[in-house]
Amino acid sequence: MRVLALQGCDGLSELLATNQAALFGELSSLEHLNLQVCTSWETLSFLPTTLQKLWLAGCSSLQSVNASLPKLQEFGAEECRNLRTLPKELGSCMRVLALQGCDGLSELLATNQAALFGDLYSLQKLDLSRCMSLKTLSFLPTSLEELILIGCIELEVLDFRSGNFTNLKRLDIRFCPRLRSLPQELETLLELSIERDVPPLTIESTESEPTIKIDDPVHTIECYPKIKIDDPAHTIETTLPPLRLHKRRGLRSRIKSWVRREMLPLSKF
Repeated sequence: MRVLALQGCDGLSELLATNQAALFGELSSLEHLNLQVCTSWETLSFLPTTLQKLWLAGCSSLQSVNASLPKLQEFGAEECRNLRTLPKELGSCMRVLALQGCDGLSELLATNQAALFGDLYSLQKLDLSRCMSLKTLSFLPTSLEELILIGCIELEVLDFRSGNFTNLKRLDIRFCPRLRSLPQELETLLELSIERDVPPLTIESTESEPTIKIDDPVHTIECYPKIKIDDPAHTIETTLPPLRLHKRRGLRSRIKSWVRREMLPLSKF
């Protein structure tokens, strides 16, 4: 047995509560386990150590996953709002960690991010969307290629100074109204998305030239190489030198520089 899918099988809750060893003990080659929307299950303490992918989205009563899973590559626990602990021995195999809506992890995230992420030195994608109690994110694996933060309404600090994030290609921030600044280290980004309550800011780049667009009820700006500000009172068009990404001057500083020149409030970001 390599793959086992038991989505929505709440009728197995008694068996899982009393004898997980009997259910999973003989599955010594199991690699993919899908237990999504099993809403009555509270604890997973015995799982095959061979697991590579574990999906638990919508397990709304789940509080702990205490099993040792050293080979796990993908862990999805979307909307497991009561989850307090993550699997043991997560390490170098982890590639994808999806914790959208896992607000029960707020204490762990607040007090010991180093312990949570420290051994995940191969992690490529981290999604902490709708972790609404998260205030600071300052310790992350430098292997990250994608970081997604949507609906983190208490997030104030996003700090990349814990390492060299040269692998980061996508940073997606939406509906994080308390966030006041972006990290300096954004030179390697191919895509940066920032969305406030209504208007989105999307920045995409290719190997040749990046494009920047801001859609706003008051201002519309399209840049590369021209900036145009449409306002009910006036229209301004400005041609700027080509906007390019290089290590001597980060993307963030370049965005801020042309915004300052046109007197557009930085609060738009």
